[in-house]
Amino acid sequence: MLIMEEVADRGLLAQHLAERLEHSELMIEEMHHRLANTLQIVASLLRIKAHLVQSDDARRHLEDMHQRVAAIADLQEEVEEAREGTVRSVTTYLTSVCTRLERSLVDPDSGIQLRVEAVDLPLSPEKCVALGLVVMELVINALKHAFPRPGPGLIRVIFAPHGTGWRLSVIDNGVGIDPGSAPGVPGTGTRIIRNLAARLGATLELSKTEPCGLSVHLTCSGLPDGVK
Repeated sequence: MLIMEEVADRGLLAQHLAERLEHSELMIEEMHHRLANTLQIVASLLRIKAHLVQSDDARRHLEDMHQRVAAIADLQEEVEEAREGTVRSVTTYLTSVCTRLERSLVDPDSGIQLRVEAVDLPLSPEKCVALGLVVMELVINALKHAFPRPGPGLIRVIFAPHGTGWRLSVIDNGVGIDPGSAPGVPGTGTRIIRNLAARLGATLELSKTEPCGLSVHLTCSGLPDGVK
């Protein structure tokens, strides 16, 4: 009888824990949904405020923040999918991220193209999320600085093995800058990109794109996740 009572108690405990877990998962899902909605609202408010301010400098800062918040809101679905488990297809992930960025930030009539060339490597959800955020910042910077005049342009996002690790490159054929004189990636995304590079254990390097443009490389010398 004691054994049967103990088994029954454990069954009730397991059922209670399962119910708590299901409730927690529903709450987390609801939080993610509210976060996405909140980001969209913030992006809309920033866009409205940018149209109302008189200062050109303030307008540029607000438009810059609007682009970032809108892109993050659009990337929320990709971020949550990446957090669910190890992403086995980096190609699919980065392609989806860039598709969302292109849809949000690139005028279809501008002639600017965003191209992804990626090799699949096993990466943890955290690294995939960080890579997506790096790509977002670098693409925004390229769109802001590389193509000041109307006309066609190309931004390439390349992810491939490099030695025992990997390399992420974002390359444009725009007006370019002098990497030797530049303190970092142009714009307010500099600190974000450097922090993400440090989190990924990667080094950041800028170089000229021949015949014109800028290339930004993040290189990690460690083994990809799951590789021994």
